[in-house]
Amino acid sequence: MEETTDELYQRLLRLHILPTFEERDLDQITPPHVRTWRAERLKVTGGTTVAKSYRLLSAIMGTAEDDELIRRNPCRIKGAGKESPAEWSTATVDQVDAVAKAIGSRCG
Repeated sequence: MEETTDELYQRLLRLHILPTFEERDLDQITPPHVRTWRAERLKVTGGTTVAKSYRLLSAIMGTAEDDELIRRNPCRIKGAGKESPAEWSTATVDQVDAVAKAIGSRCG
């Protein structure tokens, strides 16, 4: 069963955001805090999880900015919310030929 968006956000908050930021008021979270947090997260977990966590933190801080709870969103790292999944290797001609032969014999 796939994780819902709400479950994902709850997990990201619990495991990756709140341990660093829950003791701070929103206006005490600065760009250097965010950069340090992101760098530390990248040392211990995958880049995709860090990107998702960063996007969530940025959205939270963006809402706080819109609601005038903070002056400016401290999440300003260009590309930090972008996921870069590992690149898949391309099958060789021989591998494709082997798959085609295997499928052909089943369908024929």
